[in-house]
Amino acid sequence: FHLGLLKEKRDLFSAELYQFLVTDVRAHYYSGLYQILYDFRFAYPYKNIAIAEQCVSAFEQHLLNQPVFLAEEHVAIASKYYIEYLLQKARTEQLYRKIKSPAYDNELYQHLGSLPYTGAIRDKLLLGFMYLRSSGALNMDSLRRDALTRMKTPMYKEKLIRLIEINQNGSAVEGFDFIDVKGKKRTLADFKGKVILVDMWFTGCGACIEVADKMPAIEALFKGNPNVAFVSLSIDKDKDKWLSSINPKQKMVKGVRSYDHFSTAETHYFYTGGQADLHPFIKRYNPTSSFPRLVLIDSDGKIVDPNCPPPFNEEGSRKLIGLLEAALMK
Repeated sequence: FHLGLLKEKRDLFSAELYQFLVTDVRAHYYSGLYQILYDFRFAYPYKNIAIAEQCVSAFEQHLLNQPVFLAEEHVAIASKYYIEYLLQKARTEQLYRKIKSPAYDNELYQHLGSLPYTGAIRDKLLLGFMYLRSSGALNMDSLRRDALTRMKTPMYKEKLIRLIEINQNGSAVEGFDFIDVKGKKRTLADFKGKVILVDMWFTGCGACIEVADKMPAIEALFKGNPNVAFVSLSIDKDKDKWLSSINPKQKMVKGVRSYDHFSTAETHYFYTGGQADLHPFIKRYNPTSSFPRLVLIDSDGKIVDPNCPPPFNEEGSRKLIGLLEAALMK
């Protein structure tokens, strides 16, 4: 529709502005399609295999083999949506490959580096990937540092350096206030001397539901251990929506899976008090609002891992459990 409207009004724009607008409209459209499929994990978290298979089939028919539409560098850099389109396309295709056969984030990083771009557009693309930081990367720190050696554009290098500093393992976690289910103000300092795993999520996030599904089994391994605390942190703006999502009675509504994020009775449930992803903790430790996000903090209040591998599968669960055990042995 928007492209058709632009074509009708083409005479109103200069050739350069028209090219820019067309690029933005196309990029925004396709980015949205890819993001929906990625965020909802091709509908697999909702336990309806028929719908999930339809999503995969539609992706294979209409998007899988669609080549990247290229844009001139100055248009791509100035565009609000073009780099996002490239990233959403790449990571959704990677997720599809994970469904068909396992793949890892370093493969996505190498794929992005192999795209036919150089200069500022390549640097902005790599920076965008680092901000998205696909969950569960095997060697994210090394990938960030490798990207730093590749990037030449000063502005993007400075942003990446800042990102590395923020996510540096061993950095102390600052004081942040949250709200619990009773409306009381809480902070991570309440768990002083404990290893803390913070699970960041929001209602409607399919991948977040996958994590919530796996957490009870993981928490059970540490049940009765007074030296560990599991914190469920929602960025929902609506308090009632958040409370409904952590209500264990809401798992099924009229036979359809609801947005259930209840883990265990021992889990500490907090939300950002209506600040959503503008809350200082989210802005610092999840600056691109990529969810779910698991942050592990040691008993000294320092970051162990700012982006733990999520327990989407046995491998992810094993790695997360290993990080928790190692932090407790410190």
